[in-house]
Amino acid sequence: YRSSVDPSLEKGAFSAREVSALRSFVAAELRDFGRVRWWRVREKLPGRSKIQARSVWRSLGRAGGSAARLRAGQARAEAVARRAAASMAGSCTT
Repeated sequence: YRSSVDPSLEKGAFSAREVSALRSFVAAELRDFGRVRWWRVREKLPGRSKIQARSVWRSLGRAGGSAARLRAGQARAEAVARRAAASMAGSCTT
């Protein structure tokens, strides 16, 4: 439940801010404990599960453009959000 269907979880690509925070949290975990405790990382990323955080972290570390795919997903998510905001603004003026 907490990994996929929990209504408090955000869906979709991580924002640039979330990716930056994820990198710093994982670096701190590795520095302090020598391994990553994903439940601790999850606590620092509200709205995300430990599985989401681990999956994004692993995709960042893979060779072959995973980071580029992540950025493309973020760009798509931001474009959808802009279109939704624009349509909401247009429908509220009546």
